[in-house]
Amino acid sequence: MRWWPVALALACSGPPIRVAPLDASGPDTSADVSGPPWAEGWPDARPDLPGEPMADLGAPADVWRNDSILSPDALPATDPSVDGPVLAPDAPIPTPDLVGSPADVASPLRDGPPEGPILPVDAAAPDAPTPDVPPVDAPQATADVAIHSEPASLDFGLVDAPIIPDPIPDALPDSAIVDASPDAPPLVGERFVIAGDICGSNCWRTALLLDNLFPAGASGVLATAGDNAYQDGTQQEFADKYDPEWGRHRSRTCPSPGNHDWNSGLDGYAWYFNDGTACPASGGNVGTLPDAAWYAYDVGTWRVYSMDSETCWGCGAGSPLYDWLAADLAANPRACALAYWHRPRWSTGEHGDDDSMSEVWTLLYDQGADVVVSGHDHDYERFLPQDDVGAFEANGMVEFVVGTGGASLRPMACNDPESVACNDTAWGVLSLTLAPGAYSFEFIPVAGQTFTDSGSSACR
Repeated sequence: MRWWPVALALACSGPPIRVAPLDASGPDTSADVSGPPWAEGWPDARPDLPGEPMADLGAPADVWRNDSILSPDALPATDPSVDGPVLAPDAPIPTPDLVGSPADVASPLRDGPPEGPILPVDAAAPDAPTPDVPPVDAPQATADVAIHSEPASLDFGLVDAPIIPDPIPDALPDSAIVDASPDAPPLVGERFVIAGDICGSNCWRTALLLDNLFPAGASGVLATAGDNAYQDGTQQEFADKYDPEWGRHRSRTCPSPGNHDWNSGLDGYAWYFNDGTACPASGGNVGTLPDAAWYAYDVGTWRVYSMDSETCWGCGAGSPLYDWLAADLAANPRACALAYWHRPRWSTGEHGDDDSMSEVWTLLYDQGADVVVSGHDHDYERFLPQDDVGAFEANGMVEFVVGTGGASLRPMACNDPESVACNDTAWGVLSLTLAPGAYSFEFIPVAGQTFTDSGSSACR
Protein backbone atom coordinates (compact mmCIF):
# COMPACT_ATOMS: atom_id res chain seq x y z
CA MET A 1 0.00 0.00 0.00
CA ARG A 2 1.07 3.58 -0.49
CA TRP A 3 2.53 5.19 2.65
CA TRP A 4 1.26 8.67 3.42
CA PRO A 5 3.02 11.13 5.75
CA VAL A 6 2.34 10.27 9.35
CA ALA A 7 0.31 12.89 11.22
CA LEU A 8 -0.06 11.12 14.55
CA ALA A 9 1.21 7.98 16.27
CA LEU A 10 -0.71 6.44 19.15
CA ALA A 11 1.15 3.91 21.23
CA CYS A 12 -0.89 0.81 21.92
CA SER A 13 -0.53 -1.16 25.11
CA GLY A 14 -1.68 -4.30 26.77
CA PRO A 15 -0.15 -7.76 26.59
CA PRO A 16 -1.82 -10.35 24.44
CA ILE A 17 -4.19 -12.66 26.27
CA ARG A 18 -3.20 -16.29 26.14
CA VAL A 19 -5.55 -19.19 26.58
CA ALA A 20 -5.00 -22.35 28.55
CA PRO A 21 -6.21 -25.36 26.52
CA LEU A 22 -9.35 -27.13 27.66
CA ASP A 23 -9.68 -30.77 28.49
CA ALA A 24 -10.09 -32.49 25.14
CA SER A 25 -12.93 -34.64 26.41
CA GLY A 26 -16.27 -33.74 24.91
CA PRO A 27 -19.44 -35.01 23.32
CA ASP A 28 -19.27 -38.20 21.31
CA THR A 29 -19.03 -37.29 17.65
CA SER A 30 -18.52 -40.78 16.33
CA ALA A 31 -22.06 -41.21 15.09
CA ASP A 32 -22.50 -41.37 11.33
CA VAL A 33 -23.79 -38.22 9.67
CA SER A 34 -26.34 -39.38 7.15
CA GLY A 35 -28.27 -36.18 6.59
CA PRO A 36 -28.23 -32.47 7.42
CA PRO A 37 -28.89 -31.52 11.06
CA TRP A 38 -32.44 -30.32 10.43
CA ALA A 39 -33.40 -33.79 9.20
CA GLU A 40 -35.71 -36.02 11.23
CA GLY A 41 -34.44 -36.95 14.66
CA TRP A 42 -31.55 -34.46 14.82
CA PRO A 43 -31.18 -32.96 18.31
CA ASP A 44 -31.49 -29.19 18.45
CA ALA A 45 -29.64 -28.74 21.73
CA ARG A 46 -26.09 -27.54 21.54
CA PRO A 47 -23.29 -29.68 23.02
CA ASP A 48 -22.36 -29.38 26.66
CA LEU A 49 -20.15 -26.29 26.72
CA PRO A 50 -17.69 -27.22 29.49
CA GLY A 51 -16.77 -30.42 27.68
CA GLU A 52 -16.53 -28.94 24.18
CA PRO A 53 -12.98 -29.42 22.82
CA MET A 54 -11.24 -26.26 21.60
CA ALA A 55 -9.80 -27.90 18.51
CA ASP A 56 -8.66 -24.64 16.96
CA LEU A 57 -6.53 -23.44 19.88
CA GLY A 58 -2.93 -24.50 20.11
CA ALA A 59 -3.29 -26.41 16.87
CA PRO A 60 -0.68 -26.41 14.10
CA ALA A 61 -0.85 -23.77 11.42
CA ASP A 62 -3.81 -23.72 9.10
CA VAL A 63 -3.61 -25.67 5.87
CA TRP A 64 -2.40 -22.94 3.59
CA ARG A 65 -2.38 -22.77 -0.16
CA ASN A 66 1.08 -23.21 -1.60
CA ASP A 67 1.46 -19.46 -2.01
CA SER A 68 1.08 -18.88 1.74
CA ILE A 69 3.23 -21.49 3.46
CA LEU A 70 3.57 -20.72 7.15
CA SER A 71 5.17 -22.91 9.77
CA PRO A 72 3.60 -23.51 13.20
CA ASP A 73 6.55 -21.68 14.73
CA ALA A 74 5.41 -18.49 13.00
CA LEU A 75 2.09 -18.39 14.83
CA PRO A 76 2.48 -15.97 17.75
CA ALA A 77 -1.12 -16.52 18.80
CA THR A 78 -0.33 -20.06 19.95
CA ASP A 79 3.23 -19.51 21.21
CA PRO A 80 3.21 -19.90 25.02
CA SER A 81 6.49 -18.01 25.30
CA VAL A 82 4.85 -14.73 24.35
CA ASP A 83 4.39 -12.50 27.37
CA GLY A 84 0.90 -12.19 28.72
CA PRO A 85 -1.27 -13.86 31.34
CA VAL A 86 -2.56 -17.37 30.79
CA LEU A 87 -6.18 -17.37 31.84
CA ALA A 88 -7.85 -20.47 33.18
CA PRO A 89 -10.57 -21.56 30.78
CA ASP A 90 -12.93 -22.68 33.52
CA ALA A 91 -13.52 -19.27 35.09
CA PRO A 92 -17.28 -18.65 34.79
CA ILE A 93 -18.61 -15.52 33.15
CA PRO A 94 -22.34 -14.84 33.66
CA THR A 95 -24.05 -14.19 30.35
CA PRO A 96 -26.74 -11.49 30.06
CA ASP A 97 -30.26 -12.61 29.37
CA LEU A 98 -30.31 -12.13 25.60
CA VAL A 99 -33.23 -12.96 23.37
CA GLY A 100 -33.23 -16.68 22.69
CA SER A 101 -30.41 -17.51 25.14
CA PRO A 102 -30.41 -19.00 28.64
CA ALA A 103 -29.55 -16.50 31.34
CA ASP A 104 -27.37 -18.86 33.32
CA VAL A 105 -24.85 -19.93 30.66
CA ALA A 106 -21.31 -19.86 32.07
CA SER A 107 -18.31 -19.57 29.77
CA PRO A 108 -15.51 -22.12 30.17
CA LEU A 109 -13.48 -20.18 27.66
CA ARG A 110 -10.92 -17.54 27.18
CA ASP A 111 -11.61 -14.42 29.17
CA GLY A 112 -11.84 -15.22 32.87
CA PRO A 113 -13.57 -12.63 35.03
CA PRO A 114 -13.89 -9.47 32.91
CA GLU A 115 -12.83 -6.10 34.19
CA GLY A 116 -15.92 -4.13 35.05
CA PRO A 117 -19.57 -5.00 34.47
CA ILE A 118 -20.73 -7.37 31.76
CA LEU A 119 -22.77 -5.36 29.29
CA PRO A 120 -25.72 -6.47 27.19
CA VAL A 121 -25.27 -6.25 23.45
CA ASP A 122 -26.91 -2.86 23.07
CA ALA A 123 -25.35 -1.20 26.13
CA ALA A 124 -22.82 1.59 25.80
CA ALA A 125 -19.28 0.78 26.85
CA PRO A 126 -17.99 2.61 29.96
CA ASP A 127 -15.57 5.42 29.40
CA ALA A 128 -11.95 4.33 29.42
CA PRO A 129 -9.05 6.58 30.41
CA THR A 130 -7.53 8.43 27.51
CA PRO A 131 -3.87 7.50 26.94
CA ASP A 132 -1.20 10.15 26.61
CA VAL A 133 -0.74 11.19 23.00
CA PRO A 134 2.84 11.99 22.01
CA PRO A 135 3.30 15.49 20.57
CA VAL A 136 3.64 15.89 16.85
CA ASP A 137 5.22 18.64 14.83
CA ALA A 138 2.45 19.15 12.32
CA PRO A 139 -0.97 20.59 13.32
CA GLN A 140 -3.80 18.08 13.28
CA ALA A 141 -6.58 18.47 10.76
CA THR A 142 -10.04 19.32 12.08
CA ALA A 143 -11.59 16.59 9.89
CA ASP A 144 -9.81 13.84 11.84
CA VAL A 145 -12.82 12.99 14.01
CA ALA A 146 -15.07 12.61 10.97
CA ILE A 147 -12.77 10.10 9.28
CA HIS A 148 -11.06 8.30 12.15
CA SER A 149 -14.09 7.12 14.05
CA GLU A 150 -12.19 5.25 16.73
CA PRO A 151 -11.72 7.41 19.86
CA ALA A 152 -8.27 7.53 21.37
CA SER A 153 -9.63 5.89 24.54
CA LEU A 154 -10.25 2.56 22.82
CA ASP A 155 -7.90 -0.23 23.76
CA PHE A 156 -7.10 -2.02 20.51
CA GLY A 157 -5.21 -4.81 22.29
CA LEU A 158 -2.29 -4.66 19.88
CA VAL A 159 1.13 -6.15 20.45
CA ASP A 160 3.77 -3.39 20.60
CA ALA A 161 2.48 -1.81 17.39
CA PRO A 162 1.52 1.87 16.98
CA ILE A 163 -1.66 3.03 15.31
CA ILE A 164 -0.66 5.43 12.56
CA PRO A 165 -3.59 7.54 11.33
CA ASP A 166 -3.78 8.70 7.75
CA PRO A 167 -3.30 12.39 6.91
CA ILE A 168 -6.60 14.12 6.26
CA PRO A 169 -6.99 16.20 3.09
CA ASP A 170 -8.29 19.75 3.47
CA ALA A 171 -11.63 18.95 1.86
CA LEU A 172 -13.45 15.69 1.25
CA PRO A 173 -16.69 14.93 -0.58
CA ASP A 174 -19.66 13.78 1.50
CA SER A 175 -19.21 10.18 0.34
CA ALA A 176 -15.81 9.98 2.07
CA ILE A 177 -16.97 11.20 5.46
CA VAL A 178 -17.71 8.42 7.91
CA ASP A 179 -19.94 9.91 10.59
CA ALA A 180 -19.29 8.07 13.82
CA SER A 181 -21.03 10.56 16.08
CA PRO A 182 -23.33 8.90 18.65
CA ASP A 183 -25.88 11.60 17.80
CA ALA A 184 -26.07 10.63 14.12
CA PRO A 185 -29.67 9.72 13.22
CA PRO A 186 -30.17 6.00 12.51
CA LEU A 187 -30.63 4.94 8.93
CA VAL A 188 -33.75 3.08 7.89
CA GLY A 189 -32.88 0.07 5.76
CA GLU A 190 -32.22 -3.65 5.73
CA ARG A 191 -30.15 -5.39 8.39
CA PHE A 192 -27.12 -7.28 7.06
CA VAL A 193 -24.91 -9.09 9.59
CA ILE A 194 -21.63 -10.81 8.72
CA ALA A 195 -18.53 -12.44 10.23
CA GLY A 196 -16.07 -15.09 9.15
CA ASP A 197 -13.87 -17.69 10.86
CA ILE A 198 -16.76 -18.97 12.88
CA CYS A 199 -16.92 -22.44 14.50
CA GLY A 200 -14.20 -22.71 16.19
CA SER A 201 -15.10 -23.32 19.77
CA ASN A 202 -16.41 -19.87 20.60
CA CYS A 203 -19.14 -19.40 18.01
CA TRP A 204 -21.73 -20.07 20.71
CA ARG A 205 -20.86 -16.60 21.99
CA THR A 206 -21.43 -14.84 18.66
CA ALA A 207 -24.53 -17.00 18.12
CA LEU A 208 -26.05 -15.30 21.19
CA LEU A 209 -25.53 -11.98 19.43
CA LEU A 210 -27.42 -13.33 16.42
CA ASP A 211 -30.29 -14.40 18.67
CA ASN A 212 -30.51 -10.82 19.87
CA LEU A 213 -30.15 -9.26 16.41
CA PHE A 214 -32.62 -11.63 14.76
CA PRO A 215 -35.47 -12.36 17.20
CA ALA A 216 -38.39 -14.43 15.98
CA GLY A 217 -40.11 -12.78 13.04
CA ALA A 218 -37.29 -10.30 12.32
CA SER A 219 -36.15 -9.63 8.78
CA GLY A 220 -32.58 -9.37 7.59
CA VAL A 221 -29.70 -11.35 6.12
CA LEU A 222 -26.89 -13.20 7.88
CA ALA A 223 -23.78 -13.73 5.75
CA THR A 224 -20.56 -15.64 6.41
CA ALA A 225 -17.09 -14.63 5.24
CA GLY A 226 -15.71 -18.17 5.03
CA ASP A 227 -14.19 -20.81 7.34
CA ASN A 228 -17.58 -21.78 8.67
CA ALA A 229 -16.65 -25.03 10.48
CA TYR A 230 -13.18 -25.93 11.73
CA GLN A 231 -10.82 -27.60 11.09
CA ASP A 232 -11.73 -29.08 7.72
CA GLY A 233 -15.34 -28.18 6.98
CA THR A 234 -16.50 -31.79 7.15
CA GLN A 235 -20.12 -32.84 7.46
CA GLN A 236 -19.44 -33.91 11.03
CA GLU A 237 -17.92 -30.53 11.91
CA PHE A 238 -20.86 -28.66 10.41
CA ALA A 239 -23.20 -30.94 12.36
CA ASP A 240 -21.36 -30.78 15.68
CA LYS A 241 -20.04 -27.21 15.71
CA TYR A 242 -21.83 -24.93 13.27
CA ASP A 243 -25.40 -26.19 13.35
CA PRO A 244 -26.09 -26.02 17.12
CA GLU A 245 -25.00 -22.36 17.17
CA TRP A 246 -25.13 -20.34 13.96
CA GLY A 247 -27.40 -22.99 12.50
CA ARG A 248 -30.26 -21.51 14.51
CA HIS A 249 -30.29 -18.81 11.80
CA ARG A 250 -29.61 -21.03 8.81
CA SER A 251 -32.83 -20.02 7.07
CA ARG A 252 -31.51 -16.48 6.58
CA THR A 253 -27.82 -17.35 6.00
CA CYS A 254 -26.05 -16.53 2.74
CA PRO A 255 -22.62 -18.16 3.07
CA SER A 256 -19.27 -17.95 1.36
CA PRO A 257 -16.51 -20.58 1.66
CA GLY A 258 -13.01 -20.30 3.11
CA ASN A 259 -9.83 -22.34 3.00
CA HIS A 260 -10.91 -24.55 5.90
CA ASP A 261 -14.19 -25.33 4.12
CA TRP A 262 -12.11 -26.29 1.11
CA ASN A 263 -10.00 -28.73 3.15
CA SER A 264 -12.80 -31.24 2.54
CA GLY A 265 -13.46 -30.05 -1.02
CA LEU A 266 -16.59 -28.14 0.15
CA ASP A 267 -18.17 -31.48 1.05
CA GLY A 268 -19.58 -30.31 4.38
CA TYR A 269 -20.34 -26.82 3.05
CA ALA A 270 -22.40 -28.17 0.14
CA TRP A 271 -24.08 -30.79 2.36
CA TYR A 272 -25.16 -28.09 4.79
CA PHE A 273 -26.10 -25.14 2.56
CA ASN A 274 -26.83 -26.46 -0.93
CA ASP A 275 -30.35 -27.84 -0.61
CA GLY A 276 -32.25 -24.74 -1.75
CA THR A 277 -33.46 -23.66 1.70
CA ALA A 278 -30.55 -21.47 2.82
CA CYS A 279 -30.24 -17.85 1.66
CA PRO A 280 -33.84 -17.11 0.67
CA ALA A 281 -32.60 -13.69 -0.50
CA SER A 282 -31.01 -15.49 -3.46
CA GLY A 283 -33.86 -17.95 -3.89
CA GLY A 284 -31.80 -20.67 -2.23
CA ASN A 285 -28.98 -20.36 -4.75
CA VAL A 286 -25.53 -20.56 -3.15
CA GLY A 287 -23.65 -21.17 -6.37
CA THR A 288 -22.86 -24.24 -8.43
CA LEU A 289 -20.82 -26.25 -5.96
CA PRO A 290 -18.02 -26.91 -5.73
CA ASP A 291 -16.72 -25.32 -8.93
CA ALA A 292 -18.58 -22.02 -8.92
CA ALA A 293 -19.32 -21.06 -5.31
CA TRP A 294 -20.48 -17.56 -6.10
CA TYR A 295 -23.87 -15.91 -6.48
CA ALA A 296 -25.62 -12.53 -6.20
CA TYR A 297 -28.81 -11.26 -4.66
CA ASP A 298 -30.62 -8.06 -3.66
CA VAL A 299 -30.94 -6.67 -0.15
CA GLY A 300 -33.35 -3.77 -0.41
CA THR A 301 -31.91 -1.45 -3.04
CA TRP A 302 -28.42 -2.95 -2.74
CA ARG A 303 -26.79 -5.58 -4.96
CA VAL A 304 -24.80 -8.07 -2.88
CA TYR A 305 -22.14 -10.53 -4.14
CA SER A 306 -20.93 -13.66 -2.36
CA MET A 307 -17.71 -14.99 -3.90
CA ASP A 308 -15.12 -17.74 -3.46
CA SER A 309 -11.56 -16.49 -3.05
CA GLU A 310 -10.18 -20.03 -2.70
CA THR A 311 -10.48 -20.89 -6.39
CA CYS A 312 -9.29 -17.47 -7.55
CA TRP A 313 -5.66 -17.05 -8.60
CA GLY A 314 -5.80 -13.57 -10.05
CA CYS A 315 -9.23 -14.12 -11.62
CA GLY A 316 -8.82 -11.60 -14.39
CA ALA A 317 -10.88 -11.19 -17.53
CA GLY A 318 -11.59 -14.58 -19.07
CA SER A 319 -11.82 -16.40 -15.74
CA PRO A 320 -15.27 -17.77 -14.81
CA LEU A 321 -15.62 -15.69 -11.63
CA TYR A 322 -14.50 -12.41 -13.19
CA ASP A 323 -16.67 -12.80 -16.28
CA TRP A 324 -19.70 -13.75 -14.16
CA LEU A 325 -19.22 -10.71 -11.92
CA ALA A 326 -18.70 -8.33 -14.85
CA ALA A 327 -21.88 -9.61 -16.51
CA ASP A 328 -23.96 -9.28 -13.34
CA LEU A 329 -22.68 -5.76 -12.61
CA ALA A 330 -23.68 -4.76 -16.15
CA ALA A 331 -27.08 -6.46 -15.98
CA ASN A 332 -27.96 -5.25 -12.47
CA PRO A 333 -26.71 -1.68 -12.03
CA ARG A 334 -27.28 -0.33 -8.54
CA ALA A 335 -26.44 2.86 -6.72
CA CYS A 336 -24.96 0.74 -3.91
CA ALA A 337 -23.19 -2.62 -3.94
CA LEU A 338 -21.46 -4.85 -1.38
CA ALA A 339 -19.24 -7.89 -1.92
CA TYR A 340 -17.82 -10.48 0.46
CA TRP A 341 -15.33 -13.33 0.28
CA HIS A 342 -12.79 -14.98 2.56
CA ARG A 343 -9.25 -13.70 1.87
CA PRO A 344 -8.86 -9.95 2.47
CA ARG A 345 -7.38 -7.82 -0.26
CA TRP A 346 -5.84 -5.59 2.40
CA SER A 347 -5.00 -6.60 5.97
CA THR A 348 -2.48 -5.99 8.73
CA GLY A 349 -3.36 -9.27 10.43
CA GLU A 350 -1.33 -12.47 10.45
CA HIS A 351 -1.82 -13.29 6.75
CA GLY A 352 -1.60 -9.72 5.48
CA ASP A 353 -2.60 -8.46 2.03
CA ASP A 354 -3.77 -11.13 -0.41
CA ASP A 355 -3.74 -10.41 -4.14
CA SER A 356 -5.84 -13.43 -5.16
CA MET A 357 -8.85 -11.17 -5.71
CA SER A 358 -6.94 -8.11 -6.92
CA GLU A 359 -8.59 -8.11 -10.35
CA VAL A 360 -12.00 -8.59 -8.77
CA TRP A 361 -11.31 -5.70 -6.36
CA THR A 362 -10.36 -3.47 -9.30
CA LEU A 363 -13.49 -4.44 -11.22
CA LEU A 364 -15.70 -3.64 -8.23
CA TYR A 365 -13.86 -0.36 -7.72
CA ASP A 366 -14.21 0.62 -11.37
CA GLN A 367 -17.93 -0.18 -11.30
CA GLY A 368 -18.61 1.91 -8.20
CA ALA A 369 -19.08 -0.77 -5.51
CA ASP A 370 -19.04 0.54 -1.96
CA VAL A 371 -18.16 -2.11 0.62
CA VAL A 372 -16.05 -5.29 0.69
CA VAL A 373 -16.04 -7.65 3.70
CA SER A 374 -13.58 -10.53 4.25
CA GLY A 375 -12.29 -12.77 7.02
CA HIS A 376 -9.26 -15.14 7.11
CA ASP A 377 -7.31 -12.99 9.56
CA HIS A 378 -8.78 -13.66 12.99
CA ASP A 379 -9.32 -10.03 13.96
CA TYR A 380 -11.40 -6.99 13.06
CA GLU A 381 -10.08 -4.18 10.89
CA ARG A 382 -11.63 -1.27 9.01
CA PHE A 383 -9.88 0.71 6.28
CA LEU A 384 -10.37 4.19 4.92
CA PRO A 385 -11.89 4.39 1.43
CA GLN A 386 -9.27 3.08 -1.00
CA ASP A 387 -8.63 2.95 -4.72
CA ASP A 388 -7.70 -0.06 -6.82
CA VAL A 389 -4.12 -0.15 -5.47
CA GLY A 390 -4.95 0.36 -1.81
CA ALA A 391 -4.21 4.09 -1.53
CA PHE A 392 -6.59 6.45 0.23
CA GLU A 393 -9.22 7.89 -2.05
CA ALA A 394 -12.10 9.93 -0.70
CA ASN A 395 -14.54 8.24 -3.07
CA GLY A 396 -13.05 4.75 -2.84
CA MET A 397 -14.28 1.43 -1.47
CA VAL A 398 -14.32 0.65 2.23
CA GLU A 399 -12.99 -2.73 3.33
CA PHE A 400 -13.79 -4.55 6.58
CA VAL A 401 -11.96 -7.63 7.83
CA VAL A 402 -14.27 -9.49 10.24
CA GLY A 403 -12.57 -12.75 11.21
CA THR A 404 -14.11 -12.63 14.67
CA GLY A 405 -16.94 -15.15 14.38
CA GLY A 406 -15.59 -17.58 16.99
CA ALA A 407 -12.24 -19.06 15.98
CA SER A 408 -9.22 -18.25 18.15
CA LEU A 409 -8.12 -14.63 17.78
CA ARG A 410 -4.63 -13.70 16.65
CA PRO A 411 -2.41 -10.63 17.15
CA MET A 412 -2.33 -8.00 14.42
CA ALA A 413 0.00 -5.12 13.60
CA CYS A 414 -2.48 -2.38 12.68
CA ASN A 415 0.39 -0.51 11.03
CA ASP A 416 -1.11 0.55 7.71
CA PRO A 417 -1.95 4.25 7.26
CA GLU A 418 -5.34 3.40 5.79
CA SER A 419 -6.25 1.13 8.73
CA VAL A 420 -8.38 3.13 11.16
CA ALA A 421 -9.98 0.57 13.49
CA CYS A 422 -8.33 -2.58 14.85
CA ASN A 423 -9.31 -5.29 17.32
CA ASP A 424 -7.69 -8.62 18.13
CA THR A 425 -9.18 -9.22 21.59
CA ALA A 426 -12.96 -9.40 21.10
CA TRP A 427 -15.13 -11.79 19.13
CA GLY A 428 -18.14 -10.20 17.49
CA VAL A 429 -20.10 -9.52 14.31
CA LEU A 430 -20.44 -6.61 11.92
CA SER A 431 -23.99 -5.34 11.61
CA LEU A 432 -24.77 -3.06 8.67
CA THR A 433 -27.92 -1.19 7.78
CA LEU A 434 -28.20 -1.06 4.00
CA ALA A 435 -30.36 1.93 3.11
CA PRO A 436 -31.11 3.63 -0.22
CA GLY A 437 -27.99 5.59 -1.10
CA ALA A 438 -26.20 5.05 2.22
CA TYR A 439 -25.17 2.57 4.90
CA SER A 440 -24.29 2.47 8.57
CA PHE A 441 -22.16 -0.11 10.37
CA GLU A 442 -21.43 -1.29 13.89
CA PHE A 443 -19.07 -3.92 15.23
CA ILE A 444 -20.93 -5.63 18.08
CA PRO A 445 -18.72 -7.50 20.57
CA VAL A 446 -19.74 -10.56 22.55
CA ALA A 447 -20.87 -10.17 26.15
CA GLY A 448 -18.04 -9.12 28.44
CA GLN A 449 -16.07 -7.32 25.70
CA THR A 450 -16.18 -3.58 25.07
CA PHE A 451 -14.45 -2.90 21.74
CA THR A 452 -16.77 -1.39 19.18
CA ASP A 453 -16.55 0.57 15.93
CA SER A 454 -19.40 2.34 14.17
CA GLY A 455 -20.19 4.95 11.57
CA SER A 456 -22.11 5.68 8.39
CA SER A 457 -21.46 6.83 4.84
CA ALA A 458 -23.18 7.70 1.61
CA CYS A 459 -22.73 5.31 -1.30
CA ARG A 460 -20.22 6.26 -3.96
